[in-house]
Amino acid sequence: MAKFLLVFLMFACSLGAMARTSGPGAEVKKEHSVVNLSIFYSGDSVNTCDDFKTLVIPIKRIQNLIIIEARIDTIIGNFILDTGSPILVLNKTYFRKGWDANLTAANAGGTATPVMRTRVNDLAIRELFFENLPADLNDLGHIENHRGIKILGLLGVSLFTSFEMVIDVHKSVLYLHKLDKNGRVPETERIVKSESTLNVPFKLIRNTITVDVMMAGKKLVFCVDTGAEANALSNRLPDKVLEVFRVSKRMVLVGTGGSQTEVLLGTIDDMMIGNRSFKNMHAAITRLDDLGEAYGRSIDGILGSNFLVKGIISINFVTKELRMHPFDLSKP
Repeated sequence: MAKFLLVFLMFACSLGAMARTSGPGAEVKKEHSVVNLSIFYSGDSVNTCDDFKTLVIPIKRIQNLIIIEARIDTIIGNFILDTGSPILVLNKTYFRKGWDANLTAANAGGTATPVMRTRVNDLAIRELFFENLPADLNDLGHIENHRGIKILGLLGVSLFTSFEMVIDVHKSVLYLHKLDKNGRVPETERIVKSESTLNVPFKLIRNTITVDVMMAGKKLVFCVDTGAEANALSNRLPDKVLEVFRVSKRMVLVGTGGSQTEVLLGTIDDMMIGNRSFKNMHAAITRLDDLGEAYGRSIDGILGSNFLVKGIISINFVTKELRMHPFDLSKP
């Protein structure tokens, strides 16, 4: 499906290729096992290849975006790590072959746009390989123009549901851990040794991560989106909740096709996630109705880049646990 969250990639920073033998540009050898995601839409689990126990993936930070190099078929380039997207999304500027999925999704201005779908033969993220992979096509030109970088697509949740994902923005690295039969990372493979400062369960709703958040004594549902450059609150929240939001300025957001919507920028005085309090979190207030329709339930807010920079984030897609650990400030 086309993704309403793409509009959040346009927020300013204040709110938050050459092939290598072992990298995504390497030729896929026939002896490598691969992931077949042709059954993704039926909701079956993903089986991963056997070539690693822990995959270390360098990331780049382009303003507040997390960028990973990957290869689609013979094309190597930049992809945004985007847990707000249920599946792989390709930039239709570079991938034009697709078909109408007979679905529509709303853009930033609330206008319904057709959803185009395609299928790729191969995707390689370093030593992680996929084949026969479904993907959505979307226009990501507004992101490229605003950031001055070529973006081939978005790496969505369906690619990682067999792993524990560890995001360390301080050391610019993403770890993908294979899990044991109990859905845990073997102790010998665990990279982060420090005690977690946050440990909360999450739900996967249509391959979207949602967690419970408390604000002004009210329980809210937020999605965790590594592709969102800012936290966000729904403009439909009760006045009591919005009272803990301090407005600093207004901003016009430009989305796909030039559509515009106004948002309020500011900070959240206090929000509780699990037993941890987060204060003075930068956020925006905007309309999230279309996002809720896409996910099949109302969404009260988004945890984006401003949340990810608070610590090392671990997301176990099997046990459905989200943990935060303090950054290791020693040199990488």
